Amino acid sequence: MLTKPFVLPAGELHVNAATKDGSLHVAVCDEKGEPIKGFEASNAVRADKTAIPVHWPEKLERLHGQTVRLRFTLEKGKLYSFWVGAVRTPSSGVGFIPIGDVDDTITTAIVCDGCPACRVQFRDEGR
Repeated sequence: MLTKPFVLPAGELHVNAATKDGSLHVAVCDEKGEPIKGFEASNAVRADKTAIPVHWPEKLERLHGQTVRLRFTLEKGKLYSFWVGAVRTPSSGVGFIPIGDVDDTITTAIVCDGCPACRVQFRDEGR
């Protein structure tokens, strides 16, 4: 899954995912969808939890303010949401991006500022 281009805000990338029996990798790409050197593949995410930080060999802060796209590669798991910025809890209702199953294409904003849809999404899931 490849996101639409967006200006990378300050902070780390976090995901809410269920990948204990699989893995999730993230590439940071330029506007054309080509991986940026040092960000071709993140360390594997293998967990069933919320607010999992995603890391690469390079520090993500190097790309702050640049227009990027994220390419999520998922094997045997689910990606529920992602965000860049401070670690937040679902109860805070700020910063979570509900995106559906990995087969979906993102057609909405990448950075959320606590819209009601996000809060409803997590309440409905019992988180």
